[in-house]
Amino acid sequence: MNISEIIGRKIRIIRKSKRLSSEKLGEAVGIEGSYVRQIETGKRKLNLIILERLASALEVNIAALFDPQLPVEKKDIPAEERLDLINLPVFEGVNQVSGSIFEERSAVDYLPVSQVLVSSIPNPKETAVWVKVNDESMLPLLNRGDLVLLNRISSLPVPDGTPLLAVMNEDIFLGRIYSNKGIVLLASMDLSGQSIMLPNNLEEDQSLSLFQILWKMQKLS
Repeated sequence: MNISEIIGRKIRIIRKSKRLSSEKLGEAVGIEGSYVRQIETGKRKLNLIILERLASALEVNIAALFDPQLPVEKKDIPAEERLDLINLPVFEGVNQVSGSIFEERSAVDYLPVSQVLVSSIPNPKETAVWVKVNDESMLPLLNRGDLVLLNRISSLPVPDGTPLLAVMNEDIFLGRIYSNKGIVLLASMDLSGQSIMLPNNLEEDQSLSLFQILWKMQKLS
């Protein structure tokens, strides 16, 4: 079950517990009942504004929508009790460009991180970070306003084709990684045909930070 299905299932459970039809819930949120049903079945792209409205209409904390184990009561949950939330530090590579490309956000203060998203990460509290995209240079994958969960890569190799974000001083490069005969390339995901060569040992280049894109959520402005 992916994160969209988890959220959709939780919305459906809470809606039914409150004896609301999908049409009534949609009316309260400002969307069609069919839209609600598509969210509940995981067939709709998640939109943070809609999720915030759904949580408000259902009178629950938005964190309750992300994890079936969380309580649904609308109350502030102490950070130390929210085991699925990650208190994310500011990372040097992202912070250098926070004023232009990215705006760094704390997951505890802003958005819960389901264990589903970080289950493959050894120590997510030290390597995962939420950012908001403030730039259009990474289209079509990342759009202005998208909220993106990144995981810092400390060593290579990673599987070929993995989307990675490279932060080099104040420059950003988005591409997919490919390796052949000891050469590791990050190839652009647009039509420019550009690529950058990565060191075999990331510790050799302190100016380079690599992040894997774990998940993104569109946010309408």
